[in-house]
Amino acid sequence: MEYPYPVGKPLAYCQVCGLSAEYCEFSSEFNKCKPWLFQNTPDLYLDLLQTANAKEANKVVDQLQSTGISSATAIYRSELNG
Repeated sequence: MEYPYPVGKPLAYCQVCGLSAEYCEFSSEFNKCKPWLFQNTPDLYLDLLQTANAKEANKVVDQLQSTGISSATAIYRSELNG
């Protein structure tokens, strides 16, 4: 059978939380999922960590801005978002 659109890679389902690996970060078990993700989907694991680190950095920047430290944080945020 020929498909009218390209077929992607099969989804990897986490053996810890049962979600597809792309959604482990939304699981209440994410910290327990990390070793499985690292072993079975290392590229995705790194992407999830980078995304999580960027979100956390943006939270810190927002907190700093709310305290009045805005010029340095604006520069930092522009460097983060690239």
